[in-house]
Amino acid sequence: TYEQRVVELEWPATLPVGRSGSVRVALRMLEDGSAEAVAEIADNEVIATPILLADRYDTHNAVITAVISAPDFEVAWLNNADQTLERGGEVAWRWTLTANEAGTSVIALTLTLNWIPLQQGTSQITTSIWGQALQIESKYVLGRLTISQASYAGTALAVVGFVLEI
Repeated sequence: TYEQRVVELEWPATLPVGRSGSVRVALRMLEDGSAEAVAEIADNEVIATPILLADRYDTHNAVITAVISAPDFEVAWLNNADQTLERGGEVAWRWTLTANEAGTSVIALTLTLNWIPLQQGTSQITTSIWGQALQIESKYVLGRLTISQASYAGTALAVVGFVLEI
């Protein structure tokens, strides 16, 4: 038998240089056949991909490993890469990405399912169940200024304006 599931992916399409954004991957049950995903953060992109998983829960433990490759970003993991999946259960991963340079970057995400046998003598089954590449465009705020540089410049200009007004 199989479980019908959906993989939800949420990410920011654009990210100002010097700021961070959240990427979320969730594996949920697909109970009613609807794969519509809703973004948790306004203005984020979101997609949902239905998948089928073999039901081996009676003889194996299911461990799902998430991998993110984002070479143009600083990546902070908010969850463990490996998470245990139970029949009918849900798992999710979140990362915070920080852009340091402007440009269009490609990020790759994958989920791998490891069926670990409950009894000796049975072999482990490892399967790649989902993968997605996405693009994030990083931009400077004003010219080549980052968010923090623009903030410092705004503060300095406000102080100078105040002094000149006096």
